[in-house]
Parts: sequence; C-alpha cells; structure tokens
Amino acid sequence: MTQHWGDILITGAAGTIGTILAPALSEDGHVICLDVVEPSPGSPASRDVRGDVGDRELLRRCLEPGGAVVHLATGVSRGWEGLLAVDMLGTRNVLDAAAQIGVRRVILASTNHVVGGFELDYFRRGLVPGPGTDAANILVRPTDPIRPDSEYGAAKAFGEGYGRFIAETTETAVTCLRIGTVAPVDNPAAYATSPEFAHIPGGAEGAGRRLRATWLYHADLLRIVREELFASDHFRLRFAVSDNPGRFWSLDTYRWNPQ
Repeated sequence: MTQHWGDILITGAAGTIGTILAPALSEDGHVICLDVVEPSPGSPASRDVRGDVGDRELLRRCLEPGGAVVHLATGVSRGWEGLLAVDMLGTRNVLDAAAQIGVRRVILASTNHVVGGFELDYFRRGLVPGPGTDAANILVRPTDPIRPDSEYGAAKAFGEGYGRFIAETTETAVTCLRIGTVAPVDNPAAYATSPEFAHIPGGAEGAGRRLRATWLYHADLLRIVREELFASDHFRLRFAVSDNPGRFWSLDTYRWNPQ
C-alpha cells in the first residue's frame, strides 16, 4: 500500500532540484511550491506561493501539522549576504516554523561542501578524487568532522547544526542531505567543460572524472528524498550521491533517536 503525506512544502521550488522533485512528489501528497520567482506555466504544485523564507508568517501559512518540508532555498548567488539571509536565517525560520506548527519532518538540502576540505587536500596536490586515481581511496563518512571549503559550506554547516538542535528539542524530525552534483541534463559528460567546474585540476578530463564520481542521478535524488520522507529516525544525515565508480562519499546514514 502506498503511503501518502498531507502537504509537502518545497522551498526554492523553481530551482533545478525543485523542478525535478515537485512533479514526482505530487504523487505523494499536496505539493506547495514556494519561491521568490513566479511559478512556471504548467506547475504540478497543488499550490504555488511567491515569497521567501525570510517571511515567518508566510511560512506558517504554508505549513500543515503532520506535513513535511523539503527546504531547497539558497541565497548562494548573492554571496555572503544571500547565504546569511537565506541559508542561515531563512533555514532557522523554516525549522522554527516547522516545529511550532508540528511538521513531521524537514529535509534540509545541505551540501558536500560542508566537508569539502577533504577533497581540497587532493586538489592542492593536483589530484582529483574519482575513477582512475589513487585519490579514489578517500571515503568521507557522515560522522567525519565538518571541513567547509567555502562560505557556502560553512553556511550549510550552520543549517545542519540548527537542524540537529530542532530534532533534539522538538517533535519535528530532521534530515540533512549533503547533495552531490545535480544538473538539468542528467549526464555528467555534458558538464565536463562547464566554467562552473574549471577549478578542478586536470581540465575537462579531471572535471569529467570528478563529475562521474559525485553525480546524483535524478532517479536516485527522488528515491533518497522519498526514503527520508518516510524514515522513522528523528535525525538523519547522509550524502545524497549515486553509487558511482570512484565515489568518495560514504553511502552510510547517520541516525539519532531520543533515548
């Protein structure tokens, strides 16, 4: 028998991950899409809301007791001010409102950049973790210390910490997903020459190797989010990555439950 949610609020719903998830999750419940941009024609949402996660009252109106939140909104494109406003204060608003309303679970979109320092160790030596290099022996686990590689990674680390606080002190369960590489075209080879990955050593070959290791295919993204929606642990932390050749992030899930 298929399980169903009531309301599932997706913040940052107009982004790449939101547009992948919203149509599929509409099969699991009533999807509410929240974003600062106008919804696209043909949106699969039961309800489209224009606004941002800085508006606490709006968040409360979008939430349902016993429902769920998939929190994807980020201000990374606006630099530190955006990270502070959205990824830190906005994430706090989402988690506080969810706990006050009695939301069952919040899934936070964190990032592999929370532990990107491990990968930077290899980059500094001109190596790329992934298939075909000795660096593929690295395996970062969800219980390893945080090592942010950027302001973005540090801001997401705050979200993980605040999520753990909410899980430990309220009835709302929290999942943190350290998401790998997701793109509209579900093929890592399509992005090997993208300027976004030009910092990776080894040019297009190095970028392609890294992308093949860190890719999160759309089907796996949906599978992982659904696993988290229906999980029973009160706090969960995992890397959201496909089981790729050369993968250097563990597929283990860290779990915590109240005594």
